[in-house]
Amino acid sequence: EIAQEFGISQMHVSRILRAVLTQLRTALTD
Repeated sequence: EIAQEFGISQMHVSRILRAVLTQLRTALTD
């Protein structure tokens, strides 16, 4: 159970990080 939850949270974290990096890149481009 814990491993499953950790895997799901890891997916969410990577997705959020990707979105943040994209926003940062866009802000720096402007």
